[in-house]
Amino acid sequence: MGGPEIPALEGERLRLRSLRGSDFENYATLYPDPEVVRFISTGETWDRGRAWCHMAFALGTGSSKERAPGQPRRRPPGPFSE
Repeated sequence: MGGPEIPALEGERLRLRSLRGSDFENYATLYPDPEVVRFISTGETWDRGRAWCHMAFALGTGSSKERAPGQPRRRPPGPFSE
């Protein structure tokens, strides 16, 4: 998305890397589960639509810099776009 490349960190049993659009199915699977979200967020569960919007924001595709002043925010292309 034009920002700096985030390096992956690798160990014997773990690999940490930046979030990708292809991670959506796994990402969306985490947030409806109360036992998961209590450790990674406020504890509030999300449906797939909210997970999609949050992931788009985290990846930078929902940036207000991409809109002209006064234009409404639109969802990025994907499974929940209109």
